[in-house]
Amino acid sequence: MPVESPSHAAVLSPADGRDIVVNPEDSVASPLGWHDDGTQTYQIMRGNNVHAYDDRDANNAPPAAQPDCGPDLECSFPLDLTTDPSTYKSAAVANLFYWSNIVHDVQYRYGFDEAAGNFQFDNFSLGGLGGDAVRAEAQDGSGIDNANFTATPDGTPPKIQMFLWDLTFPLRDGDFDAGIIVHEYGHGISTRLVGGPSTISCLSNPQQPGEGLSDFWALVYTARPEDAGPDPRGVSTYVLGSSPGGLGIRT
Repeated sequence: MPVESPSHAAVLSPADGRDIVVNPEDSVASPLGWHDDGTQTYQIMRGNNVHAYDDRDANNAPPAAQPDCGPDLECSFPLDLTTDPSTYKSAAVANLFYWSNIVHDVQYRYGFDEAAGNFQFDNFSLGGLGGDAVRAEAQDGSGIDNANFTATPDGTPPKIQMFLWDLTFPLRDGDFDAGIIVHEYGHGISTRLVGGPSTISCLSNPQQPGEGLSDFWALVYTARPEDAGPDPRGVSTYVLGSSPGGLGIRT
């Protein structure tokens, strides 16, 4: 954060534009860190807020082998964006895990907490229903050129499905477009806050504000210090193969 995609990285060093972040969790929003759900500590990308994994076979379940961050929880995996996305599944899962946790932690500070119906396995007796950490499926094989968020009432795990985009060669991976990740997670926030955490049907009519709210969050989380409100900025230019100054999927 706030780098929206590999093409938005200020200095492409290493070549993929990534930075390594150390202990990025917020101690209030995620007191156990990002790899502990109150019952078990994981070396895979699973914890109290999110369980991220690849679902290339589109069976809506984690694969038999998941990326292992090791005992020191160093979730750094090879990434070569000139190759097919199948070669960097672990890196995609790591980026999806990171961004999903970031949104959880930041929104917690703005009131999307346990009592408001946020997404956590353990609610630490602070209200709301637990058992609903987000299932974040990277490189999901059930679709193309899109992404989605399956909304659920409080206490039932929701799901983000991130797809590949076939508008370029090689294909581009939505898991590296933070605008899309934040947009989709935003649907979970707005769905649970409008009508209350146990009512998910309030944002279903053609004039509902969920898409606009999600676009707003996508812009906020990827805003740079020099950005000004009136500045036009397309989001998700990366998956289209266009430059950061392009129109993107939203104009």
